[in-house]
Amino acid sequence: MKKYILPLLLSIVFISCQRGRKVKDLPAKPGYLVINSVINNREPMYVFVTTSSSPGDTTYLFDTTVAVSVYENGAFKATLPFDKSSGGYFYNVIPTGGTHYKIGVRKPGSKTDDSWTKTTLPKPVLLTNVSFVDSAIFQNGEWISEIKFRMTDGPDQDKYRLLFYGYQSGNYIPFVVTPIDHVLTNNSTERDLTAMVFSDNLLAGNSHEFIVRFPSGNIIKSGPPRFIIEMTNISKEYDEYVSSLGSYQRQARNPFSNPVSIYTNVYNGLGIFAGYTIKYDTIP
Repeated sequence: MKKYILPLLLSIVFISCQRGRKVKDLPAKPGYLVINSVINNREPMYVFVTTSSSPGDTTYLFDTTVAVSVYENGAFKATLPFDKSSGGYFYNVIPTGGTHYKIGVRKPGSKTDDSWTKTTLPKPVLLTNVSFVDSAIFQNGEWISEIKFRMTDGPDQDKYRLLFYGYQSGNYIPFVVTPIDHVLTNNSTERDLTAMVFSDNLLAGNSHEFIVRFPSGNIIKSGPPRFIIEMTNISKEYDEYVSSLGSYQRQARNPFSNPVSIYTNVYNGLGIFAGYTIKYDTIP
């Protein structure tokens, strides 16, 4: 469960303008609810609820006394039990792409939710026409392998994350996009060596063929060359949160910088409720 909670935070920092609640906006009383949950289409949902111990204090205590409710497409589904092993409230249902989810948190004695948040889990992307050619070209003194596949952009989507890794070893594989791919080589693309993040604005709702290349020496020698193409569809809330968190971390190192807002979509509280869907295909 834990390896999927915030995997995107460790790979690429998004840079954008954002709005949110500033740290200085914290209320002047303890017991402020903080709700955090990042859901995906591969695991059951966990909701982490904490309360601030004092104004502006960054130390939070797990709250095991609240009632946490989950709604799907506006319909009540369950009041979640507290899971001591994880420190969160557990919903033993794997979220579905395209579904609207809402979390309500009620303090003891309350008749209505004290805090609530909502998000829509993006639909998985459509991957087709996957092909792989070992040692497709000879470039700069080494053989380069090539993978092609087609992705269809869906409606109401914001950003995607693309990566490759070895099916047998699980190691991420550094790759490049062919220079002729003008969609993914412009300034709207953010990437490190093993992953790429791009906006669906580059695709404009169309289908696009990806051509990525990597040295043939990266092919696993212990068996057939097998890889995984993994495409993550990131919700707008997740993008906003990671963007603002990256800005906050950079500004925190500068004592002369202006205050930075960290995005939150929790009403009458703080925190983030967001999601992403993962679609992958294997190459035998």
